[in-house]
Amino acid sequence: MAEKLTGKRIAFLATDGVEQVELVKPLEAIRGAGAEADLVSLDAGEIQGFNHLDKGDRFVVDRTVADARADDYDGLVLPGGVANPDFLRADERAVSFVRAFVEQDKPIAAICHGPWTLVEADVLKGRTITSWPSLRTDIRNRAGAGWTSRCTSTTGSCPAATPTTFRPSAPRRSRSSPRAATSSTSRPEERSMGQTVGDFLLERLAAEWGVSRIYGYPGDGINGIIGAFGREGPRPEFVQVRHEEMAAFMACANAKFTGEAGVCLATSGPGAIHLLNGLYDAKLDHQPVVAIVGQQARSGLGGSYQQEVDLQTLFKDVAHEFVEMATQPAQIRHLVDRAMRIALSERTVTCVIVPNDNGNREAR
Repeated sequence: MAEKLTGKRIAFLATDGVEQVELVKPLEAIRGAGAEADLVSLDAGEIQGFNHLDKGDRFVVDRTVADARADDYDGLVLPGGVANPDFLRADERAVSFVRAFVEQDKPIAAICHGPWTLVEADVLKGRTITSWPSLRTDIRNRAGAGWTSRCTSTTGSCPAATPTTFRPSAPRRSRSSPRAATSSTSRPEERSMGQTVGDFLLERLAAEWGVSRIYGYPGDGINGIIGAFGREGPRPEFVQVRHEEMAAFMACANAKFTGEAGVCLATSGPGAIHLLNGLYDAKLDHQPVVAIVGQQARSGLGGSYQQEVDLQTLFKDVAHEFVEMATQPAQIRHLVDRAMRIALSERTVTCVIVPNDNGNREAR
């Protein structure tokens, strides 16, 4: 990475309570890539780093936020720590400094709790970012942004993206000494956790289409989707019913009583077949209902393997306005969007079929 950022100048905005490893390691990486880096803070002097709840090292401030200008920098890094961003977001000078980077379309990297200051700056609307999980309610409800469970998330129009956010994949429990955070054996979380098709499907339904509940019954054909309910991120509530037929009837009732599209979920073969009565009820009552059904692995289709059923033929009457199978991860976005849009606009039943080997594949 040496020389990649030669000639660039990056601001690190932090104050007392900053998580030490989230300041030190990015600083080392930025400087190692040839860039200059300034520690910008609320006041002159030094700030106190922390290793979780234990005091760490102190760091010399290069410039105060009152003297620093976004015009002087090519990018901004917002380290985390619980107290650090809480102090920053209460200071209008710091918030204005952050907002200026967004207005100038300059890249921002926010780590762990760092996005709190972005929330305060009111610059996240329409974006999807990640963070420490406890921030997701503020990000979704106050900032009007989407939240994802991925360890890294990039959003924005400029090549480097504004903002890029990072979060550790699990709480770090180490009670290391203050110097341990700067040692060569202590590394920030760098693994990227790919979002699966199941994750993306549920997040799309919740964040983009406002789906609050999905009625269904687990089965082998939808393991990738069922597993995604247990991971962090925008998710509808999973209501497990006693039988797939009930799932379709409950999705229809949900549409009738809430005005939202009802969504039901069933596995392949008999599970999908059992949805039909409830789906015909929705169709005849002109209620928007989307059925998401599993299917055998794509490589096994046509082999009559494990109760394989030709689901597109099965559903082409009750969901004739739209029934499609996702054979590639890249299809999921537009299939979900079209299924929801058609169900709502035509007040009818639509269906998306997801082969079970697709549910756990990485979303693209």
